[in-house]
Amino acid sequence: MELFKPNSVSPFLTTAEELQDESAQIDIVRIREIVKYNAFGKSGTISDSAGAKFGEELADRSCGLWMLPSFINHSCIPNASMIFLGSVMFVHAAHDIRAGEEVTLPYFDALVPYKQRETLCSNWGFFCLCRRCEFERSLCTPLRPIANPFSALHKKARKEFSARFAGQLSNSSHSPECAEFHKLAVKLENTLRSLGNLAPTEKQWIQASFAAAYLAGSKPFGLAMSSDSAGTRLPQLQTLLNSMHATVPGHMMTFQVAAALTQPAVRGIGSDCSSNLAQQLALEVCTSTFGKHNPDALRALLQSYSNKKLHLGGY
Repeated sequence: MELFKPNSVSPFLTTAEELQDESAQIDIVRIREIVKYNAFGKSGTISDSAGAKFGEELADRSCGLWMLPSFINHSCIPNASMIFLGSVMFVHAAHDIRAGEEVTLPYFDALVPYKQRETLCSNWGFFCLCRRCEFERSLCTPLRPIANPFSALHKKARKEFSARFAGQLSNSSHSPECAEFHKLAVKLENTLRSLGNLAPTEKQWIQASFAAAYLAGSKPFGLAMSSDSAGTRLPQLQTLLNSMHATVPGHMMTFQVAAALTQPAVRGIGSDCSSNLAQQLALEVCTSTFGKHNPDALRALLQSYSNKKLHLGGY
């Protein structure tokens, strides 16, 4: 960390004489790899180009490389978030951080099941040891019937969503992929009941991992279904929002759900949340996403997003 102290002199810095030495070799491949694994993405994560070819993917997904923040490690239950203003990146606490606690960020969209996160971690060449991953690893067997089809159904449901917003699909009766995807959430709730007494935080982690499946059947994200034919009750929208917020605070999809929850029509279908409680919860989520600001400014942000077309998961 000596590199970042004011007026420090580092032995690693290139001197003027070295820069003028025509025989000095610049390792372009190494520079590309450094940028590839440390650049920050437009979406609020580290660039998701690790493991991909350097070029169009990196240019399309990254904002730039900031030296000091590149030392921040990954966690699937991060405590920080970041936003960009031009060439400036702000890293802020997404919730209260204790003195001496390591600051962490998500290197990718962490609102996905464990096996997908494990694959994404491998792109950076590390194995995640966060408490959430340790816990979900212990449940790989009972969650496998839900986790295995998640990725394929997620992609299909997102395509269907895009087609609906483009006006190619007129109503929920033309949403078979969303309906199939939503069944995973129903199946998951039955599985959670069979697992016995989970700690509240552990249950929130699992629900957050499959958040997109829940949202596929929640107004305004999908079909506005609250149960299957067998009567399995699914969490209210604010319960799911709390799970997402507790797991990956600062996630843009969590903010979108919070903004949607401020709409009276949404609360009437997908929530038993009062207007004041919805606003309070939405402001907490907004603060985690954008940092501490004047409450009126945060309300204006929520209002600007409340009627926007929403996306079924992913950054």
